Amino acid sequence: MNRRIRMLMLPWGLGLLTLVVLLADIPSFDKIDTLLWLLFAALVGLMLNLSATLDEVLISPAPTAALMTYLTIGEGEKAPAALWSVALGALTGNLIWLARNLPQHSSTSDYTRAVRSATISTAQLTIGLFCSGWAYRQFGGRLPLDQLESADVLALAAFVLIYLAIYLSILLLESYLYRLQTPRTVARNWQSLVGIALLPVPFGVVGATAYHELSSLAFAVLIGGLLIIVTGVRQFSQAQARSHQQVLELSALSAVSRAMHTNLDLNALLDLVYQQVANLLNVNTFTVALVDPNRNTIYFPLNVRNHQHVPLEPREVQNGLLEWVIRTKSPLLLPDKVARRAEEMGVDSPDAAIYSWMGVPLVAPDRVLGCMAIHATRPEQHFTAADLQLLTNIAAQTGITIDNAQLYGQARDRAVQLATLNNISVILSGTLDVEQILELAGSSAVAVASCDGVALYLWDVGERRKLLLARHNGLSDRFASAAPMPLLLDIDDLQRRRQPVIVTDVHGDQRTHDLQSLMDHENKRAWIEFLLRKGEDLLGILVFFYNESR
Repeated sequence: MNRRIRMLMLPWGLGLLTLVVLLADIPSFDKIDTLLWLLFAALVGLMLNLSATLDEVLISPAPTAALMTYLTIGEGEKAPAALWSVALGALTGNLIWLARNLPQHSSTSDYTRAVRSATISTAQLTIGLFCSGWAYRQFGGRLPLDQLESADVLALAAFVLIYLAIYLSILLLESYLYRLQTPRTVARNWQSLVGIALLPVPFGVVGATAYHELSSLAFAVLIGGLLIIVTGVRQFSQAQARSHQQVLELSALSAVSRAMHTNLDLNALLDLVYQQVANLLNVNTFTVALVDPNRNTIYFPLNVRNHQHVPLEPREVQNGLLEWVIRTKSPLLLPDKVARRAEEMGVDSPDAAIYSWMGVPLVAPDRVLGCMAIHATRPEQHFTAADLQLLTNIAAQTGITIDNAQLYGQARDRAVQLATLNNISVILSGTLDVEQILELAGSSAVAVASCDGVALYLWDVGERRKLLLARHNGLSDRFASAAPMPLLLDIDDLQRRRQPVIVTDVHGDQRTHDLQSLMDHENKRAWIEFLLRKGEDLLGILVFFYNESR
């Protein structure tokens, strides 16, 4: 079955099952204490609003309130009044929680997730209470629990264990279908889980007996103590979660910083950054786009999809989200409706189905290097401002790292070029063969200039002083048979010329209109022309060709 269908079936199925459980036995409201019934519904709703959010997982003390409600006002075979009180409290409490926590200008998807969450949470409490209540009665448990005796221990143990088991099972099923981090979160925050969900449970049992055996004042004091304990544990858990997140962020920044000082291999560094981002933000996508200002292109040293490296070819600068971040040097967060928000910004929308997008600039002290971006492939995942700040902090370190790696690479390339020039010098000094000199000059120019082709023109020594193509490398025979004359020849005072002629794009330069067809055949987009001279004597012209515009 399609996963998306299963995701839709979970809240719908649990919602329908909850309705069946409630409608199977509707309580007689004229026979119950309405004020007490509403009081326990309010208690359940209040407990839901004291839930703690750990990562993406909501841990709630509401099961304790549900247990107390069932044991206090539960009567009859199915204790319908208690079930309805818990269901009403759960639904109301969830709606209040969502109203408090939904961001402003929420989208349709935000409301959809809110309804789904409220439905599942209400079902957890109601269905869990229905099933565990049945087990409690099978073990001889009394309703209401007006006094606590040793004979009640087994029934209460079955009641609590089955209720918590069903509650956690639905939580784990939700985490599996919606790919939440529940198992990892529980393992990392088990103290908080015990403190919020399990520690208050004895109060649920004691509260039921206290209501029947003690005064109303004593019962109110017990409820107040329960709320104080739950609030304290919640505050501690949230502080612990924030502290843990800060430790992870500092560890990530420290790892990048250490790598920056010990390793200048750009690919290894970016892999490390991806691992840190994937761990902190729970993403399986990651893109690093760097700008090549010489060629007006963007290239991708790292592109990850579904935790797999997917190479991307360099492309010309366009009007996409990556380019917006690079152009404005500003971080960008699109929490949802990525395509529509991009269109509203006047930016080309992504082709793939993206539910949330976030990109931050990579900057060096003197220039922008590129952009680091992630996006959500799950409809339930939406990035927040806190996520954007975290990615911005990591990008600040990464930008320095990339800048250092690029400077190191440039120094290494220069060393190779100098070594090549030195070898050429040694060879040239050892020969007087003109043909060998020309052949060496043509072939070595490609390596030294990091170009894709080279043409060497020389003036002949005859009376007409014609410029002839002496050597070429990386160019076809068609080019050699009808070699175009360099643009330098169009300059009137060539003898005084000291600057090269540069063509950044053959299709955008008015001087090269007649050369476009030939250059397209050669797959060349740009070139640069140098005069070769000895003192005041002009010897020839050396042309470096490039496949991409620069």
